[in-house]
Amino acid sequence: MKGPFPVGTWTSDSPIPQWSWERDRMVRGERYRVIKSFIDAHGDRHPVGEEWTFIRSMFSKFDGEIIICVRIPPGEEWSISLREHPGPQAEIVDNFLEYVAPVS
Repeated sequence: MKGPFPVGTWTSDSPIPQWSWERDRMVRGERYRVIKSFIDAHGDRHPVGEEWTFIRSMFSKFDGEIIICVRIPPGEEWSISLREHPGPQAEIVDNFLEYVAPVS
């Protein structure tokens, strides 16, 4: 997990289109809770119960990573990276909704 970034780092005045991975998994502006612990590309563990608001996602072709941009209390913005390449994180990328769920 990288950050914190200044508030507004991951937002834009012009709408940024969703891409297929994001569209099939998460809704911008919604809160999510980790329901199955996982380790991100930077080696940081995301424990069960961790909550954040989803801002947007991006794909870094250079790193082969999906970057999930989130806001955590008290409003700090962070990024969570997951490697798409074969390996332990590919399972997380493919089954992300087994690791996080919307907060009702």
